[in-house]
Amino acid sequence: MQIKCETWVPSHETRMLDLADIPLVYRDAKESASPTFTWNDLGDEVLIVVVGDDYSTVTLMREDTFYNLAISDSVDMREIQVSGDIAMWPEGQVLPRELGLEVLLRVPDVESLVREYRWEEQ
Repeated sequence: MQIKCETWVPSHETRMLDLADIPLVYRDAKESASPTFTWNDLGDEVLIVVVGDDYSTVTLMREDTFYNLAISDSVDMREIQVSGDIAMWPEGQVLPRELGLEVLLRVPDVESLVREYRWEEQ
Protein backbone atom coordinates (compact mmCIF):
# COMPACT_ATOMS: atom_id res chain seq x y z
CA MET A 1 0.00 0.00 0.00
CA GLN A 2 1.28 3.44 -0.89
CA ILE A 3 0.61 6.94 0.38
CA LYS A 4 0.85 10.01 -1.84
CA CYS A 5 3.08 12.71 -0.39
CA GLU A 6 2.76 16.16 -1.92
CA THR A 7 4.67 19.32 -1.21
CA TRP A 8 3.46 22.62 -2.58
CA VAL A 9 6.23 25.15 -1.86
CA PRO A 10 8.34 26.25 -3.67
CA SER A 11 6.68 24.13 -6.38
CA HIS A 12 4.24 21.23 -6.48
CA GLU A 13 5.93 17.83 -6.20
CA THR A 14 4.35 14.41 -5.74
CA ARG A 15 5.89 11.12 -4.70
CA MET A 16 4.46 7.78 -3.70
CA LEU A 17 5.70 6.26 -0.45
CA ASP A 18 5.38 2.84 1.11
CA LEU A 19 3.64 2.89 4.48
CA ALA A 20 6.90 1.82 6.15
CA ASP A 21 8.59 5.01 4.90
CA ILE A 22 5.90 7.36 6.22
CA PRO A 23 7.16 7.89 9.81
CA LEU A 24 10.57 9.20 8.75
CA VAL A 25 9.24 11.37 5.92
CA TYR A 26 6.43 12.70 8.14
CA ARG A 27 8.77 13.59 10.99
CA ASP A 28 11.13 15.38 8.58
CA ALA A 29 8.29 17.33 6.92
CA LYS A 30 8.49 21.11 7.25
CA GLU A 31 5.48 23.41 7.24
CA SER A 32 7.34 25.71 4.83
CA ALA A 33 6.92 23.02 2.12
CA SER A 34 3.18 22.66 2.91
CA PRO A 35 3.21 18.81 3.00
CA THR A 36 0.09 16.72 2.48
CA PHE A 37 -0.21 12.94 2.78
CA THR A 38 -3.11 11.22 1.00
CA TRP A 39 -4.22 7.60 1.25
CA ASN A 40 -6.42 6.12 -1.47
CA ASP A 41 -6.61 9.31 -3.55
CA LEU A 42 -9.70 9.22 -5.80
CA GLY A 43 -11.01 6.14 -3.98
CA ASP A 44 -14.36 5.60 -2.26
CA GLU A 45 -12.69 6.37 1.06
CA VAL A 46 -9.84 8.90 1.21
CA LEU A 47 -7.72 10.11 4.12
CA ILE A 48 -5.83 13.41 3.86
CA VAL A 49 -3.31 14.60 6.45
CA VAL A 50 -1.92 18.14 6.32
CA VAL A 51 1.25 18.68 8.35
CA GLY A 52 2.47 21.89 9.97
CA ASP A 53 5.47 22.43 12.22
CA ASP A 54 3.38 22.03 15.38
CA TYR A 55 0.02 20.78 14.11
CA SER A 56 -1.77 18.49 11.69
CA THR A 57 -5.26 18.21 10.26
CA VAL A 58 -6.96 14.99 9.23
CA THR A 59 -9.80 14.81 6.72
CA LEU A 60 -11.70 11.64 5.85
CA MET A 61 -13.90 11.32 2.78
CA ARG A 62 -16.43 8.54 3.21
CA GLU A 63 -19.75 7.92 1.48
CA ASP A 64 -19.28 11.11 -0.57
CA THR A 65 -19.00 13.26 2.56
CA PHE A 66 -15.92 14.93 4.05
CA TYR A 67 -15.25 14.81 7.79
CA ASN A 68 -12.52 16.45 9.86
CA LEU A 69 -11.05 14.77 12.91
CA ALA A 70 -11.83 16.92 15.96
CA ILE A 71 -10.33 17.02 19.44
CA SER A 72 -12.48 19.79 20.93
CA ASP A 73 -15.61 21.84 20.35
CA SER A 74 -13.69 25.07 19.74
CA VAL A 75 -14.99 26.85 16.66
CA ASP A 76 -12.50 29.72 16.91
CA MET A 77 -10.63 29.90 13.62
CA ARG A 78 -6.88 29.42 13.29
CA GLU A 79 -4.66 30.20 10.35
CA ILE A 80 -2.86 27.17 8.87
CA GLN A 81 -1.13 26.33 5.62
CA VAL A 82 -2.90 23.92 3.24
CA SER A 83 -1.55 23.05 -0.21
CA GLY A 84 0.66 26.11 -0.25
CA ASP A 85 -2.11 28.54 0.70
CA ILE A 86 -3.20 30.07 3.98
CA ALA A 87 -6.53 28.69 5.21
CA MET A 88 -8.69 29.31 8.25
CA TRP A 89 -9.44 26.11 10.17
CA PRO A 90 -11.57 25.47 13.28
CA GLU A 91 -9.26 25.36 16.30
CA GLY A 92 -10.95 22.17 17.56
CA GLN A 93 -9.90 20.43 14.34
CA VAL A 94 -6.27 21.55 14.46
CA LEU A 95 -4.55 18.52 15.95
CA PRO A 96 -1.22 17.78 17.58
CA ARG A 97 1.29 17.00 14.83
CA GLU A 98 1.86 13.40 15.96
CA LEU A 99 -1.87 12.61 15.92
CA GLY A 100 -1.86 13.03 12.14
CA LEU A 101 0.88 10.42 11.86
CA GLU A 102 -0.91 8.08 14.27
CA VAL A 103 -4.08 8.16 12.17
CA LEU A 104 -2.22 7.88 8.85
CA LEU A 105 -0.43 4.72 10.00
CA ARG A 106 -3.79 3.04 10.72
CA VAL A 107 -5.08 3.07 7.16
CA PRO A 108 -6.70 1.17 5.50
CA ASP A 109 -8.66 0.27 8.67
CA VAL A 110 -11.17 3.09 8.19
CA GLU A 111 -13.81 1.34 10.30
CA SER A 112 -11.63 1.55 13.41
CA LEU A 113 -10.79 5.19 12.65
CA VAL A 114 -14.50 6.03 12.45
CA ARG A 115 -15.20 4.20 15.73
CA GLU A 116 -12.25 5.46 17.75
CA TYR A 117 -11.98 9.12 16.76
CA ARG A 118 -14.40 12.02 16.71
CA TRP A 119 -15.31 13.25 13.23
CA GLU A 120 -17.20 16.40 12.29
CA GLU A 121 -18.83 16.83 8.92
CA GLN A 122 -17.40 19.68 6.86
